[in-house]
Amino acid sequence: MNNFTIQKVILLYIILVVPSHIQSLTSPKVTIIIVIDQLAYDSLQMVTPYLKYGLKKLLLEGVVCTNAHHPHGMPATCTGHTAISTGSYGTEHGIVGNSWYDGEGNLTACDTATTQDAAVFAPDGIYDYGKSPHYIMVDGISDQFMLCSTPTKPHHAYAISLKSRAAIATANRMGIALWFDTQSGMFTSSRAYVQELPVWLKAFNNTYQVSSPGSVYWRALYPDNAEAYRFIDSNNYRYVQGHTSLVNSSIPIGPHLDVTNQYEQFMLTPQANKLVFDCASSCITAHVHKDKPDHLLLWVCVSSLDKVGHQFGPHSKEAIDMLYHLDLQIQHFFEHVEALIDPTHVLYIVTSDHGISPIVEQLHDRGLSLGRRINGKELVQELNAYLDQRHHYTHLIIGTKGHQLYLDTKILHGMSKKKRDTIISDLQEVLASYDGIKKAWTDHELLSINAPVYSAEYYFRQQLFPGRSGTLIMQVYPYTIIGSHTYGTSHKTPYTHNTHVPLIWYQQGTIQKKQIHKKVLTVQIAPTLAHILGIPQPSAATSDILPGIL
Repeated sequence: MNNFTIQKVILLYIILVVPSHIQSLTSPKVTIIIVIDQLAYDSLQMVTPYLKYGLKKLLLEGVVCTNAHHPHGMPATCTGHTAISTGSYGTEHGIVGNSWYDGEGNLTACDTATTQDAAVFAPDGIYDYGKSPHYIMVDGISDQFMLCSTPTKPHHAYAISLKSRAAIATANRMGIALWFDTQSGMFTSSRAYVQELPVWLKAFNNTYQVSSPGSVYWRALYPDNAEAYRFIDSNNYRYVQGHTSLVNSSIPIGPHLDVTNQYEQFMLTPQANKLVFDCASSCITAHVHKDKPDHLLLWVCVSSLDKVGHQFGPHSKEAIDMLYHLDLQIQHFFEHVEALIDPTHVLYIVTSDHGISPIVEQLHDRGLSLGRRINGKELVQELNAYLDQRHHYTHLIIGTKGHQLYLDTKILHGMSKKKRDTIISDLQEVLASYDGIKKAWTDHELLSINAPVYSAEYYFRQQLFPGRSGTLIMQVYPYTIIGSHTYGTSHKTPYTHNTHVPLIWYQQGTIQKKQIHKKVLTVQIAPTLAHILGIPQPSAATSDILPGIL
């Protein structure tokens, strides 16, 4: 074979083979991002030997990033979901937590909006409150996906969750956010997204009546005595509100309960996650057809693990069995998707918005005495009493959110700089004297230090946003919790158990299975996905694409 013939063969290969490979790599017809709320990497590792279904398939056949972290000093649901979808830090996207105090001292939820602009749909009209992505300051991958929609290749972007803030953080402005309404037991949205609920969703709500049985029964996936449940503290209810298990018990739901809490109990169960997957399946059925050019970006945000994790802890039978049910539910979801579309055209991403700390009292019982529980309300009262005695200000501190201390900005701005600096310095000294509190930073201090990447100071700095962050940001020692509950646990620290999360990519026949052990950040998901989808990355995303995915 002469050189000219060889060149022709190579050229023919490039023309016929390479483009089809690139297209299959960069243009999945369906992209599904499953965000499992509060799934810490070590929690998944703990149950991995006992997984049998969808999660096991992903771990065995996907690209598994074993060292993925949320770059936040105070990880939270809305902060984590927004970081994943926008590829940016809190200092850019503005979601410093699930809620914060504004300049007037009012508590502001991350997804709140005026009724006029974003009224939430009720079963027979609208509610007297609104929800929207108003406080998200940058665009996300859902927005860029929709901006690339064309008449010949229509794009659809949905985010479905039990929690409104998770759906809104991932749908952003141009996707459609759908969430579970705890007053009606059905999925809803707001006028920030649609003028009426989609036809397919109305049909789904009519078919799946959560309220009809009046209760749900949580049956363990495996027998009670199975090795899959034999973990230390899996049956320890000493530090749990009510001191009883939900597994293998009947849980009341529905209109006969208090109107403000009709379906909150339901959200604690595996059935609630199944409802989200069923809704996602209906969404796919409505928009994806083998013979049509429509493309779908779908966020499936399951939240029940977070609900039970806060109350029962990550080592509880509730949390463990929830993961086993998720393993099976994901398998059933895969089967539904693959019945509709060639599985080689579907890209799956699985991750979490944050991890979770063990219950500190359980750690004490096992000999690890690092943990502390600091009551946030009592802390505010003690600090205000100190300021009253020393500086004659009675209510200067408004409250805490996460591990942030909020002071009344009107009073602060009315002081001289010298007085203000003295009060802040005194508060920092007093806070550092508390067992469990390492340091209290001002935003100026965090911004002025040269913090190494991946350090606690770096994580805190990247979560600052003017007008929303606290006057003082408290860094606690590992396993210290500042909050209002005397039971359960939380996830508001910059340590590994709260920042280290699973991250798995899977597309049959396209992405080669491997493990990536290099430390990566969840803000790299959006630019990587944009590259695969062949669309612009979100405008505030500055991180490199993930190594080893492509």
